Amino acid sequence: FDEVPLFGELPVAGASSPIDAEAQAYRRQVYISSLGPGAWDMELRTRHLDEEGVEKELMFPQSMLSFIRHPDLELQEQLYRIYNEYLAETCKRYPGRYYGVGVCSNWWDPAKAHSAIQQIVDLGLRSFMLPTLNPGKMGDGTPINYGGVEMEAFWREAADAGLPVSFH
Repeated sequence: FDEVPLFGELPVAGASSPIDAEAQAYRRQVYISSLGPGAWDMELRTRHLDEEGVEKELMFPQSMLSFIRHPDLELQEQLYRIYNEYLAETCKRYPGRYYGVGVCSNWWDPAKAHSAIQQIVDLGLRSFMLPTLNPGKMGDGTPINYGGVEMEAFWREAADAGLPVSFH
């Protein structure tokens, strides 16, 4: 399992320092203990699905959920963008089999909604996810209220994209 890349180990544009080894080891332990090898070995995953008669799969961002409350919002945004790219590339290797559910890379700043959602559309992902409970705070520190007037621009962008929004 030491060879399994974790998304937090990927280089992030604009990151000021690498993630420390202790945090990395902890993240690896949590990641591997919560997911089986089919989470990163797509050939194995495909064989397992074939054995069970599953023809298509929606791929949700299981391990990415651990970053939802990360205090560095710029880092969080970059991680989601990198994840979305990785997911789209994975789905392209198996056309018609896997359909990715991206992570909206920035739901806490409605001014960035267009860019965040457009990335998902451009990558060909089929849906995107937002956190359900306690979605965090806006850039100014106020709690996010999905039904609040400050989120109207976000929801307009989501509607214009024509993609279903998934909550997890």
